[in-house]
Amino acid sequence: MHRLKLLSVFCLWGATALPGLAAERYAVSGIVRAMLSPTELVIAHEEIPGFMPAMTMAFTLDEALPSGTVELDDRISGTLIVEAGDMRLTDIRRLGQAKAIVSGPAPSKAVILAEGDTVPSFVLENQKGEADNVFDAGTYTIATFIFTRCPVPDFCPLMSSRFASLQNAIQEGAIQSPTRLLSLTLDPEFDTPDRLKAYGEAYKADDRVWTLARASVKETDRLVRAFRVFRERDGALLDHTLATALIAPDGTLIKIWRGNGWTPDEVVAAVNAAEFSEQK
Repeated sequence: MHRLKLLSVFCLWGATALPGLAAERYAVSGIVRAMLSPTELVIAHEEIPGFMPAMTMAFTLDEALPSGTVELDDRISGTLIVEAGDMRLTDIRRLGQAKAIVSGPAPSKAVILAEGDTVPSFVLENQKGEADNVFDAGTYTIATFIFTRCPVPDFCPLMSSRFASLQNAIQEGAIQSPTRLLSLTLDPEFDTPDRLKAYGEAYKADDRVWTLARASVKETDRLVRAFRVFRERDGALLDHTLATALIAPDGTLIKIWRGNGWTPDEVVAAVNAAEFSEQK
């Protein structure tokens, strides 16, 4: 996924997918790079004339695919429906296998989390160089994935700006329960504690509220697989999808937001609703 191309997509999206316009359809062809869920595929697609350049991105499917319909590295075709600010992929057809290009842990050996599951323990190192965990007993955790060199405004910088807003909400008492923020790096080899600390300082992160952390390369592979985040090296940088999760004090995954469409107010409401539900 080329960064300038990705920025062009946001411009095209703003110009093309406006609420109130009739649905538009575009032919899509590409290679399946990751299967995030039965309704989410990461596809390295060719240029979609009149809509977006070639890139690797996650698509939401119009309906869940039956098991075995497509596999990793399959060449596929489909129809992209763009309507009222939303886009979805339908009419998916398998065209055959491409050269294998996906690496990482075998799916059968990795935990994949769904809402209601318990988040397993992951060993982390925070921005102070201290050992940490994905969640704290007695505290709600709002976790997201970033990396410090991410240059795309609507990806990591936007997530971190929203976390800064959530930090303010926590400090001002808008969230009623003990809550902390956790930014997990997708690039643990580059993002040392010192770099994470400097990144956090740029967003005025208070380490009593907001933890920035890395895991080992192996643990990071487990994390991204567990939370269904697609991550792939693109030169010195990374192509990736977005996921933000709300984790209960007992480690239960309460909710996960895909992409960048969530708002701080929405997350604040979700934490308060979860606390209210526990008290009933």
